[in-house]
Amino acid sequence: HDYRPTSAEITARDKEVPTTADGWTSRGAHFLEIGRMDDAIADFDKAVKLDPKQSLAWANRGVALAWKKQNEQAAESLDKAAAINPRLAYIFHGRAIILQNQGDFAGAVALLGRAIDLLANNLWAHGRRAQILIAQREYAKALADADAILAVQPDQVFAQQLRWQAQAGTGDLKGALATIDAAMAGSTDPVIWWGDRASLLVKLDRKDEARAQFAQLRAKAPRNAGVLNQLCWEQVGVNFDLEQAHADCTAALKIMPGTPPIIDSLALVLLRQGKLDEAIARYSTALAKAPKQAASLYGRGMARLRKGDRAGSDADVKAALAEDPFVAAEFQEMGITA
Repeated sequence: HDYRPTSAEITARDKEVPTTADGWTSRGAHFLEIGRMDDAIADFDKAVKLDPKQSLAWANRGVALAWKKQNEQAAESLDKAAAINPRLAYIFHGRAIILQNQGDFAGAVALLGRAIDLLANNLWAHGRRAQILIAQREYAKALADADAILAVQPDQVFAQQLRWQAQAGTGDLKGALATIDAAMAGSTDPVIWWGDRASLLVKLDRKDEARAQFAQLRAKAPRNAGVLNQLCWEQVGVNFDLEQAHADCTAALKIMPGTPPIIDSLALVLLRQGKLDEAIARYSTALAKAPKQAASLYGRGMARLRKGDRAGSDADVKAALAEDPFVAAEFQEMGITA
């Protein structure tokens, strides 16, 4: 249900040499789906060169450009699609992403609603709208979108994640746990749920069970830096066992030294612990390696604010929101606010 192309399938598509506008559009859509935006744009360019009336290529080209935050070029491409077929749902996908990039969440939600009206079972639009609604704390509406996806694809992991997050947002923590447990029962890889489940157990004040669940995940992959970083992030996200979170991040950095996302997680632990100078230093180290890492920009902004550096904080927050308009909501969910 939650299908992703295999590496062999991706390689096969790479080797294809389409000869028609439809063929280039199809391969471009494949690249768009797996996040290879430049390759997607190149294929859509070939499609519209062969057939300037290929509205789907123009629309998806606009979507890819919007994901790259090239908003003006995206809008031009989407307008060309609309001139050919104004009722094409993908036009509204692209325009919603542009508004999301600009922080206009209400406008994005409205456009995604139009896309849903135009295309039956528009699961992408339901999922994107649910994400935005969760960021806006409109949890009941987000839950309806998640359920719309699950009615078509009951095992879709992304929709299951949206569902439990929306339930937790409404205060239905037991319902959220039931969603996770049901997802685990039907999953071929239930381990992917252990971190979320442990975090939710913390919120339910079942801390001994949470600690045991985190330990189970830690024992499963003691030399996996990604898992250790996940453990660190999940624990610090719910402000739980911060010394253990620090140890998990430190262990991850020993395996993968200098990795910006892991440094970012460690900096968040230090921020939670009130070690503001150390947090700022760690965030700055992460940003020296990954200058556009939104969580690090926002986290450093929060640390600077707590140090009384309003100007530095405002600059970091502005830069963070330019990279990821959802980042403020993510920190707010963790209880870290300006």
